[in-house]
Amino acid sequence: MTKKEMNLLSRINWDYAYSDTELLQLIKDTGNTSNMRLCFFIKSLERLNWQDLVYLWGLEECTRLYTDKVRKGIFRVHKELREIYDGLFNLLRNKTISHSSRTDEELEKFKSRLEEYRTKG
Repeated sequence: MTKKEMNLLSRINWDYAYSDTELLQLIKDTGNTSNMRLCFFIKSLERLNWQDLVYLWGLEECTRLYTDKVRKGIFRVHKELREIYDGLFNLLRNKTISHSSRTDEELEKFKSRLEEYRTKG
């Protein structure tokens, strides 16, 4: 486990009885569909920035896990954050997004950053 992984895990695992090693195994087990794994994904969405989220979970896994169930479970109080992630994951899934609150310039900037991030891996 890297220092960065340890730091990120401490930000989402402070109130659970899981060791960092157990939590990292749970995160990396892409076949695991347990509610506990989804709870940690939700905590990650709420507490980590985008780059750290993708570092820990992987871009494809984030896209796969961001379902309506997760979306509804996450942001009971974080409506603005939910809207940001909704737009982001819709872009990743090549869906159209609403941009009534964003200017075209902001959207193009966001899309180019996302595309740059996708190509760098």
